[in-house]
Amino acid sequence: MPMGDVYIAEGLRTYIGAANKAYKNIPAEALAAAILRQLDLDAAKRGISIDTVIAGNATGGGGNIARLSLLTAGMKDSIAGITLDAQCASGLESIITGYARIRSGLSQCTIAGGTESASTRCIRSWNPNHPNYDSSRNSNAYQSAQFIPEDFSENSMIRGADETCRKYGIRAEDMIPPAMESHKNAEAARQNGDLKKILLPCFGAHADQLIRPAITKNFVSRLRPVLQGGIITPATSCLFSDGAAFVTLTDKRLPFFTSGEENSRPRKNSFYRIVEACSVGADRFLSPESLIVAIKTLLKKSGLRAQDIDRIDYNQAFACVDILYRKEFTNPSNAFGGALAYGHPYGASGVMILLHLICAMEKFNESLGIAAIPAAGGTAGSTHSRHWRCCSASPTVP
Repeated sequence: MPMGDVYIAEGLRTYIGAANKAYKNIPAEALAAAILRQLDLDAAKRGISIDTVIAGNATGGGGNIARLSLLTAGMKDSIAGITLDAQCASGLESIITGYARIRSGLSQCTIAGGTESASTRCIRSWNPNHPNYDSSRNSNAYQSAQFIPEDFSENSMIRGADETCRKYGIRAEDMIPPAMESHKNAEAARQNGDLKKILLPCFGAHADQLIRPAITKNFVSRLRPVLQGGIITPATSCLFSDGAAFVTLTDKRLPFFTSGEENSRPRKNSFYRIVEACSVGADRFLSPESLIVAIKTLLKKSGLRAQDIDRIDYNQAFACVDILYRKEFTNPSNAFGGALAYGHPYGASGVMILLHLICAMEKFNESLGIAAIPAAGGTAGSTHSRHWRCCSASPTVP
């Protein structure tokens, strides 16, 4: 099997909607289809043919939402659809899978990403034959999947974040600055148009709905913990949201295509290559820690040191993740804010991180970046991307 290079030829995301707001009646496959339709059209204009769509999704009703989404988008019946559920890491794992397929020669051009709808997610229920079924309850319905054998509850992720805070001595007040900074940076990015080129308006949405630029320290400090006796509050935890994000991966060396709200599609002499990727497992009870494990594992695989990397963007599901990150790394991160400001559409979040990383690397003229995301159950994924520009001469591939 040949081992080819893998390039990110294009990427788009929807605006992110608060649960039961902008996309209240829009299912996850429709959000995905809006992005897939545009990426498919652009691929055809560039003379590349999509062979596979890989989509991450965590809260849907099962089945193959990747296939459903691509058919909803009007793409060819001959295109394969593959769905992945790695919970929070689903989108980035889809990119890692697409990268591996192209590297191995199994695919030549893949659209990879994810989609999520907190507004329309299925209400699941235990079958009476299942050991978790309890006939004494009025309802055996649940919304969050079980992540580890020892705990099954809707609050398991928050409980894990609380335990992480206790392990590292992180107090509620310590998490106020990163929470406020996330909203501040997200609002600045909105005002500056830093992300405009990767945003695709659809279903009447023209803004990310969860950014709160007027948030104050006094307001955040008065919020009570989500769980009794806990540390994480609604302001230091991401919110449920709806959205989709995908990238086009190809074995051809193509410059990254950009998009604006006017749907102008200028070709830029800016190239992105995925150099390395990894998926890891870590402490099942302390899922935020898996971010650090993923980044360190990726650096080791790449033969690089942290100081070799220009930027590391990661999922900010809880503010304690920022504090863990700063204990280990000094690299710039999340220049345009994170999940505390945008929300966390699980299946799409890893792709959002990669797209925001690309925008930041272009803005600050950087070459090496890492996108990483911790996930429920103590797993994580990360990718290492190389960016370079060329003028009149072809770039030398490192």
